[in-house]
Amino acid sequence: MLKAFSNVIQHGKNSNVVRNDILKREMSSSNRNRYRNWRRRKNALNQSQLTSFSDNEAKALVWNFPDDLVRMVKAVNTKTSTIGAGEDNVSYHSLGLGKGIYAKLSVVRAEPALFEDQVLKLDHWEGNQILRGAPEVIGAPNFRRIPDTILFGVGQPTSDGLDSIFKILSSTFTARYASKLSSNDISTVNDNAKDSAVFAPSFDKEENISESENDLAKITINSVENAKVEGTEKLEGSVEVNAPKEHKAKSRLRKVGAIQNDAPFTKVLWINLREEPVIYIEGKPYAPRDKETLNVNLDHLIGIEGLDLENMEQILKADVSYKALQDGKKIEVKKQEKEMNNVTETLNFTPGTAQTPRELWEGKKRVLPLQYARVPITDECAPQERDLEELVFLLKDLVLLATSSVSSTRTAVVFNCQLGRGRTTTGLVCAYLIMYVHLTHLEESLLDTSATEGKSDGSPDYLNGEYSVVTQLVSLLQDGQKIKNQVDRAIDACSQVQNLREAIFECRQRSLLEDENSKKYEERGLNYLERYWWLIVFNAYLAEQAPLGFKENFSVWMSRRWDYKRLLKKLSLN
Repeated sequence: MLKAFSNVIQHGKNSNVVRNDILKREMSSSNRNRYRNWRRRKNALNQSQLTSFSDNEAKALVWNFPDDLVRMVKAVNTKTSTIGAGEDNVSYHSLGLGKGIYAKLSVVRAEPALFEDQVLKLDHWEGNQILRGAPEVIGAPNFRRIPDTILFGVGQPTSDGLDSIFKILSSTFTARYASKLSSNDISTVNDNAKDSAVFAPSFDKEENISESENDLAKITINSVENAKVEGTEKLEGSVEVNAPKEHKAKSRLRKVGAIQNDAPFTKVLWINLREEPVIYIEGKPYAPRDKETLNVNLDHLIGIEGLDLENMEQILKADVSYKALQDGKKIEVKKQEKEMNNVTETLNFTPGTAQTPRELWEGKKRVLPLQYARVPITDECAPQERDLEELVFLLKDLVLLATSSVSSTRTAVVFNCQLGRGRTTTGLVCAYLIMYVHLTHLEESLLDTSATEGKSDGSPDYLNGEYSVVTQLVSLLQDGQKIKNQVDRAIDACSQVQNLREAIFECRQRSLLEDENSKKYEERGLNYLERYWWLIVFNAYLAEQAPLGFKENFSVWMSRRWDYKRLLKKLSLN
């Protein structure tokens, strides 16, 4: 991968007015218009005003010379054995801004984001809709609202799917997307073998409600206002969806005034939990995969921070754009079909259409004011301490607006990962604990935190999370049983796609079968158990620090509790 830089040079001397990482090598028509407008304005300025040269204006300079950049990149590529640090190829262009003023374009070598042994794979596949009991949003897999909250979850949406979500959030019908059916999907796309999706039932001992497909009522909806939510190109049509019958049992949740009302949202906080770089081509999300393991997420990015990941996505966009220009504006991608079979597709690549997720989301601000955050979490694993700190930082003040009877601002909090399952559910549970258990001080009124009855024979109740490493942790924590019960109730409230506690039990049961998949499910179950363990520890932190205004961050708090971490050395499914 090669980076392009732009500087303004005054009288032959680098004034350091601007130095931008410019990672586009093509220019869309809208960018050309912006450049023309900028140039007309700059022609009216004197040289002393050039210090206000902005990032977007610098990009316009580079976008105006795509042919020169491609030529420069090709020239650098021929010098692979001699390239060193610094400016490898430089070109100067007179912009007509005044005597002795030039645009300096330079290209330097950088680490690629798409290697030769990798290929882009479409994020979506047939059968990725797990959610039941709520309308399906085409292009936004598993979009749902957590009942009685401002929290939403979804898989990586397409551009059209994102438009549909914003229309829904702007409507008065978001409660129709609050499914009260629980799923316990423990399947994964990260399997080398063809492992078809498994939809394990969720166990609810207290309510004991049967929710079979025959218990679902069929309804027809005709518009967004009536909860019709196909892609934006189909909004005028109709679609049949499954909707659940009302639960007869009393819900554990109680409605909370300002949180429950279904008024339109006026702002969105969107938290992307993907740890993989993503690029949008023609409005669809793609991510790099190794050609030999197309159904496995890249594993060399574990622990990457959000800013670094977004920089990588800019590089990925440049890599794809340059490769497409070399290959006649075509790009080969992979698409997953039934039974995890992957087929090759060739896309016609239109210069200027590739976008990073942040660029796509930022373009939606015209619909709703938006704050976009990237908090990368490894798939199927527990969040790191800094990830949990970031969630506290993002969410701790939102509850004041959510429960205010004065403020007219209503912020929807949306989490996403690829499928909208494990990482998204983890983010939702964390947000639920932060916003609805501790910061509102409603833990007793909002949630039933009484202990559930164990097995009559005294054996561990694995379905209720009574693993050795958990019971030992509970014994170390102040009010440990209450802390665990709060986590369990939050998990149950957010279990529309996966129940994070019961998924451990399902993996344990499958690991005991001693077949060719038992080891895989044991490893997955251990990851899920560690994730559950960390949620309990995190909730203990919230219980102590929320009343103090989070004077201490989670990492510092944990640094004095090594006796907790020692328990993880004994992690087992017993």
